[in-house]
Amino acid sequence: MGSKLSEQTSPLNNEYLEQYQSVIIDAVLRDKPLNSERFSTAHIFQAIFEELVSSYRQGTKSALTLGPLPVQLVLIPGVLNEIFDKVAFEKGAEILSQKFGINYLPVRVRGIRGPDYNSKTIFAFLKAHIKKNPDATFWLVGHSKGSIDCLHFLSRHPRFARKYIKGLTTIAAPICGSKRPGHLLLRMLNYVYQWPLDLIIGDNLKKLDCYAHEVQEALSIPFRQKWFKKNACKLPQNIFYTSLALESNFFEGATSMKITKLLFPSKAKNDGIVDVDEAHFPPNFKHYNLGTVRGDHLIGQDESAVEQEALLAAHVILLKYLGHL
Repeated sequence: MGSKLSEQTSPLNNEYLEQYQSVIIDAVLRDKPLNSERFSTAHIFQAIFEELVSSYRQGTKSALTLGPLPVQLVLIPGVLNEIFDKVAFEKGAEILSQKFGINYLPVRVRGIRGPDYNSKTIFAFLKAHIKKNPDATFWLVGHSKGSIDCLHFLSRHPRFARKYIKGLTTIAAPICGSKRPGHLLLRMLNYVYQWPLDLIIGDNLKKLDCYAHEVQEALSIPFRQKWFKKNACKLPQNIFYTSLALESNFFEGATSMKITKLLFPSKAKNDGIVDVDEAHFPPNFKHYNLGTVRGDHLIGQDESAVEQEALLAAHVILLKYLGHL
């Protein structure tokens, strides 16, 4: 997937990154390959991300710049996205659009519905856009369960995907399933926002139970393992795939994420919802593992939008460096 890629995905060492960040940034700016034995793709991504976050927070201009993309950025949110005004990372995408003319499309999938249902929504949305813009191509960015919806869409419509999809980026997605009982993705939001789910999707509790079961089954580890074994070969091979995990401790992030850590503790490193080790593709699946950055699961709804902008921009810069955008 590109001569500049290292498949090495060892955990990042902060001291190592600080020591070599300038080397990595210089190579990216000059579009020069890095020694794959010393620098993994995750190292490169995090160096770019940290450089951007630092410059945004300090109000300085980074040497790393962006411009209009030849693809449409498509944002697909996760569970219960209906309770937010914007889809995950839409604030960051708005900023990139204003600054650099990057076009984006938010897709309102049904957060409580399973991937089979939402894959149809994604397909219908993209087909409608293609009808008006026949030359359009798309870069899918899925957050949380939205990434699972995207994978099901790609496996169901490989011919369409090979023609119109450039790649899929997953952020904080339970790609390999969730081992937490009752699936925290559903339970957390009901606790945190103290809204009965029937107020969000209607009064039919039987339908609610059906939908909840539909989502829970799709996120279970046995289901995801079985699905990958059966469908990995159906996923288009001419597009890129990236995965990024998030990690936060109790004292970081939003109040809602602190509550989830109290209500649903996990010994594994996590972002408040998804464990880090669940957020990447199986090792035998060809993809870019971008490692882990600091942030909680709701970073895509962060009011400051600094991390949102930096995360999206870092992906753009990395993917351009690797020759995909």
